[in-house]
Amino acid sequence: MRWLLLALLPLTALAQDAGVDDQADLDAGKSHVIENVKLTFTSSPGGAEVWYGKRMLGTTPVTFTRRKDSGPVDVVFRLGGYLKTNSRAYTWYDDKVHVKLVPVDQAHTLLGFKKPIEPSDTEGGEDEEN
Repeated sequence: MRWLLLALLPLTALAQDAGVDDQADLDAGKSHVIENVKLTFTSSPGGAEVWYGKRMLGTTPVTFTRRKDSGPVDVVFRLGGYLKTNSRAYTWYDDKVHVKLVPVDQAHTLLGFKKPIEPSDTEGGEDEEN
């Protein structure tokens, strides 16, 4: 038992020495400060609603504060007469997201646009004349 205690003595001394450096960091304010980032959302035209999940953050321009490096923030911009637009902001640093909203009647100008499928007059998809 005495050998075990003597063997652990150097380890406790090392741990105490390491603790001095950690305490110095705490005293300097380096380790215990929680940093936040500021995310700013704007749009053209202005006044779009910015949604984060089921929560509306406000209308553009909107500033939102999150904890630094807490993961991406996916938002949706909504404005009457314009296409809904999804975007993402990152929390590594202060970030700004600007979205140019596209009017619904100009959707065909976007890359990847597909003309909506119109329902046919018959349910079977073929004209039957019986």
